[in-house]
Amino acid sequence: MAVSRALDWIVNRDPSALEPDLQSPAMAFNLTVLAALLGTVLEPDFTGVDLLIEDVSEHHYRIDRTMFHVTGSANIRKVARLRLGRVGDIPDNDPDFGRDEVAIVHEWCKRSGVPFGGRADIGHDVLNRVVPFRL
Repeated sequence: MAVSRALDWIVNRDPSALEPDLQSPAMAFNLTVLAALLGTVLEPDFTGVDLLIEDVSEHHYRIDRTMFHVTGSANIRKVARLRLGRVGDIPDNDPDFGRDEVAIVHEWCKRSGVPFGGRADIGHDVLNRVVPFRL
């Protein structure tokens, strides 16, 4: 299904394949990959961007640490808003971390002054919606 949505967008420019409520310009990243890009020559300019993030197979404490790093970036603090896609296959933590991924992302956005735009329909799954970097 994810492949057909991407093909619908690429071939037919079918807007139903897109993530609902996108604001242009938009960018979507895996959270771990985004964190690794920060401070490198590959880091894009995030000024005014609708930034969507998702991840898979990360403990809540790792999501927390990564959001600390990401929201500490002056470039990330220039986004129009940050939205959280699906974070799947989260390993159990012992002891329990005490917050889920939504609470973690919301808290780091609040601490850093990044507008939190809520949830997004993206992730490492067949329900993933398309987020073209250029509409």
